[in-house]
Amino acid sequence: VFKNSIMLIGGIACGAEAFSSNDGITWQRIASDLPFGSRGGHILTAFNNKLWLIGGIRVDSNNNFESFSDVWNSSDGIRWKKVASGLPFFAGGGHGSVVYKKSLWVIGGFRKGGTVYRSDNGTDWELFNSFTPMGERVSHSCTLFKDRIIIIGGFDGTGFKNDVWAFKTLE
Repeated sequence: VFKNSIMLIGGIACGAEAFSSNDGITWQRIASDLPFGSRGGHILTAFNNKLWLIGGIRVDSNNNFESFSDVWNSSDGIRWKKVASGLPFFAGGGHGSVVYKKSLWVIGGFRKGGTVYRSDNGTDWELFNSFTPMGERVSHSCTLFKDRIIIIGGFDGTGFKNDVWAFKTLE
């Protein structure tokens, strides 16, 4: 949700388009041919009055995967600016994200082994922690509850997880 609208941007086979809805029923395409191209498995979140699109993958017609390790932002969902690239911890997709204590957090993802990164501005990133016992996981849910980041389920490459992890910072 961004500026009182539900936003839908990208998708693994949906092209580089942006859609918006005020009620979840009626949708309007607000942009096409977005500069980051067609991708799925990315993060789309609202942070510091902007939309942020992080990482993801593209699959071509021969089922070849291309991973992205970039960060884009937009104040309207139409005009986008690349603000970071070549970030090794975002290569691929399936990661989770939350906004917590004035920072943007990215958790897990393909071949990330339980890593948690954060940024106060969306451009400069630091490793917060590596929760090795949590292990690699993709397609998990992340949310906030009682001043904690909650990580639920996901897939670890061999099977689906039915666990819940929680942590909080002392800041």
